[in-house]
Amino acid sequence: MVSEVVSRHGISGKEWVKLVRYWYSDKGKKLSECGKEARASQTQFHRSGSNSYANQQADYEDEHGVKMSLLALWIKTHSGKDGTFLPNTLTEDFVDDAKAKVESLKIVDPSKSQQELENEAFEDTMHGGKIPERPVGYGLGV
Repeated sequence: MVSEVVSRHGISGKEWVKLVRYWYSDKGKKLSECGKEARASQTQFHRSGSNSYANQQADYEDEHGVKMSLLALWIKTHSGKDGTFLPNTLTEDFVDDAKAKVESLKIVDPSKSQQELENEAFEDTMHGGKIPERPVGYGLGV
């Protein structure tokens, strides 16, 4: 029995041919263009590299013994090591709006924890008080 040669990247010759055919197919080109448009329309960029949101939350919980709020996660994943946000993005404005919302919620219901206030403010600022029509994920699952 002759086995097929597999590249050092784990792709066989047959798989490579299928992949290249897919890339050049109408469906592959259409999905590629859709992806390019989606990336071009983004106004906020995470800066956490390959460390997932879930891992960042788990690390925070291990270190502090409490869960990380959605707002704290957003700030951590979208700011650089120096704490700044990328220029010409909406991230800093979003964070400022969410923090202002936290302060107004604190006045309305002072019995809520800081995490509850930050989660509520984040959700309200992110979605404008509306429930998203489709699942959205940003660290705590869908």
